[in-house]
Amino acid sequence: MRFPETIAPSPESSGPEEGDFSGERELMRVLIVSSNFPPNGWGGAEVAADGIGRWLVGEGHKVAIYTDSERPPANAKGQWSDYRWYAPRKHVWSHRTHEHAGKSAPQKALWHLRDHVPGSGMRDFGSTAEDFRPDIVMVHLVPGLGVGIFGYCAEHDIPVLYVLHDFWLTCLRSSMFSKSGVVCDRPELLCKWSSSVRWGLLSRVGRLGFWAPSRRIVEILRGHLGDVFKDVLVERNVVDLADFSRPEYAPSAGRTRFLYVGKVTEAKGVAFLLECLSGLAKEIDFEVNVLGGGDIEARLRLLYAGDARIRFRGVCSRAEVVRYYRSSSFLLVPSLWFENSPLVVYQAQAAALPVVGSDSGGIPELLEDRADSLVLRSGDRQAWMSCLSALATDRERASKMKTEAMALASKSGDEINARGRKVVELCRSLIARRST
Repeated sequence: MRFPETIAPSPESSGPEEGDFSGERELMRVLIVSSNFPPNGWGGAEVAADGIGRWLVGEGHKVAIYTDSERPPANAKGQWSDYRWYAPRKHVWSHRTHEHAGKSAPQKALWHLRDHVPGSGMRDFGSTAEDFRPDIVMVHLVPGLGVGIFGYCAEHDIPVLYVLHDFWLTCLRSSMFSKSGVVCDRPELLCKWSSSVRWGLLSRVGRLGFWAPSRRIVEILRGHLGDVFKDVLVERNVVDLADFSRPEYAPSAGRTRFLYVGKVTEAKGVAFLLECLSGLAKEIDFEVNVLGGGDIEARLRLLYAGDARIRFRGVCSRAEVVRYYRSSSFLLVPSLWFENSPLVVYQAQAAALPVVGSDSGGIPELLEDRADSLVLRSGDRQAWMSCLSALATDRERASKMKTEAMALASKSGDEINARGRKVVELCRSLIARRST
């Protein structure tokens, strides 16, 4: 059911009515579906869902959020008061999505099973749709909300824009990578069953489009599902990075400062990165700041306690993260697993910070043809050590890359609006189309 209206909807906008697509400035009613959502979820998909939501509100569209997360408090900072909030009922024999990690194996299995029942979540979502009356449903994260969402949209001919943040359509856990970080070539039996249920229901939607933050994820999904992505927009996520941008840059003297931002997990390549850095010659003057937390953080802190060059900063506020971007020499993105379109790269590019990234997933697409970036083979210890050693000792090269980063950052101010307009254009085309 819908959240209590402790957070008031934004005032009605002047101009054309929502859903009137005859006007010059066509306003829409957009229902964003995301299992988790800020301020209760800060993963890349959640931030992306909030980013496009805020941008749409700024353009005059009406936006509602359908989420399994707790609603933000009435005094929460940010622009969440511009949304209308809805949520499914909490079932006695199930649990909220953000509680999933702490549940037992049988509870998790039951949660997944319920999520796949064709009518699961249809009633709650239907109540939301009847109240908000969306012109289009934009789906970011579905786990825990039930596949009945798609059944309802299909039955009531509601257009759906599905955002390809992960492999939910082909993988039970959405990640589709093995423990070694390699994308699975042959999905397991359970994943095949899950995919048949999920894609089977989504494909029933008559007016269906896709938004993919990278080309690579579309290529992989096409390999498993076939050429089903007929209406797909390949475009970066729409997120506001104004606080990361800076109008000028003064090169800092002294040691090279490397930066890692993100989860401290094996799949993100943090352990691999620190192994490479700790193996550099002791006379090389550098430091690396690790921002974030995760399941291997404690082990790595203990392992590198004696190396003053390696510094763990834990989970930092956004303002603190911005300061580190502005005082660092390079952002390092050593991911071993598939990365779709990591927001840390967006942030670095807005802050004029050169990036060294692995060739995982969509990372190369963000760094290609940029003189301020380098792409290295994922997990190649020799290549990473050689590159990091060169960057830490060749100050002239580092300075040139900084200069290039600053020049590119100064030209990117209007990109968020251009990306947002492409998303709106696709939404409007889906709304205007006759269902087949």
